[in-house]
Amino acid sequence: FFTVVDPALSKTRGDYTGIVTVGMDPDYSLYVVDARKDRWGVDEVIDNLFEVQRTWKPRVGIETIFFQKILLYPIREAMRRHKQSFAITELRPSSKLTKEGRISALQEYFSNGSLWIREGMQGLEKELKEFPVGAHDDLLDALAYAVQMARPASRVEKVNENPFQIENI
Repeated sequence: FFTVVDPALSKTRGDYTGIVTVGMDPDYSLYVVDARKDRWGVDEVIDNLFEVQRTWKPRVGIETIFFQKILLYPIREAMRRHKQSFAITELRPSSKLTKEGRISALQEYFSNGSLWIREGMQGLEKELKEFPVGAHDDLLDALAYAVQMARPASRVEKVNENPFQIENI
């Protein structure tokens, strides 16, 4: 399982914090098993992350741009207090791909049947239906990062060909 936290750290306005967990089967199909969002403070983000960690035991990624990186210290302190430890991958957006581009890339997975959403995830479904003009995309952003974490590098075996063979010129 793979969980991504897209933190917003605002309890009153603006974006939500999104936490999305995906599982992967042996055929590399991905299944969204948990998707939650709210305007949480730091303690509530940590409580939700630890709940997800207890339930799914996922690899965890956290978007760490700007102020979001400050979330790492309180999470590590909570690990110490709870005597529980798990690795956290810091996720940073690519300079070559916008947030909208990262989210739009999910279309390929949905269209080829390799990404599934569990029934009853109205928040995620609403963001999908309204993207790219919807007011919020916090769960979609977390899902896009989770898919990036989960997807295998390549299932196609690469054949090293000699570029100097006449057939390859």
